[in-house]
Amino acid sequence: MRVEAPQIIVAFNPEFTTDVVYEEFITNNTRESLFIKKVSYEDNPFKLPPQFFTELEALKVRDYDEYLHIYEGHCISNSQTKIFKRETYWTVKDFKEHDNVNLKFGLDLGFSPNHPTFGVREYVHDGSLYVTHEAVQSGLDIDLTPDFLVKHLPNVKNHTIWVDSSRPETISAINRRYVESIKQSLHAKGVEKGQDSVEDGIEHLKSYKMIYIHPRCKRLIDNFDSKVAARDGRNHRTGVALKIAAYNQVKFKVGQKLKDAVNKK
Repeated sequence: MRVEAPQIIVAFNPEFTTDVVYEEFITNNTRESLFIKKVSYEDNPFKLPPQFFTELEALKVRDYDEYLHIYEGHCISNSQTKIFKRETYWTVKDFKEHDNVNLKFGLDLGFSPNHPTFGVREYVHDGSLYVTHEAVQSGLDIDLTPDFLVKHLPNVKNHTIWVDSSRPETISAINRRYVESIKQSLHAKGVEKGQDSVEDGIEHLKSYKMIYIHPRCKRLIDNFDSKVAARDGRNHRTGVALKIAAYNQVKFKVGQKLKDAVNKK
């Protein structure tokens, strides 16, 4: 800048040590005139509510790396590239289904091998999410979807199936299809997605005490176990996490559906 004594003021929340701003001003800092001030919640001049510190302490116990990133301003560590750490946020367990639970069903419609039709059956008990069954198939025509869901998701005929609302015509097709084996049609309903539905879905799933996935849900387990955060500085929290959420009222295609299902009555 061609002015006398120019100043460049940069304020940012660090994500990765490889980010351009972090490398330029922190990692490779050689400027004698550079002033760096790290601030956190402790520098907040206003009184923070008790709930803030309750959540802070809970995260510190549950996921210390995440606590350092969110509350202390540390960059995301290698251990955090996993969207959901196994045994921290989720685990595989051959559990016995609890009595008198409020079952939820979520569905993400797809067709290709990389984006198959993906349905889940789950419920919430004592603050934890239990995923009991999955229904996954690539190349599945919409006319065959209702029968497929009935076969793989027990009791689906008696409940609403929450589906991505971006394809209303497919939802209508599912509801029109008469399933001979149950002598009725299924009831599917669309879920509106907000601008940050993926991120919201992931955070929703992280809010459970634990996510228990039954061993029979092999595709979902693989999704949770293999998906890592995208290191693009924009969607570092997106991942399959969602195909589970989609079934509650969240959405990743897995994640959002899990959340979509859980939040709907």
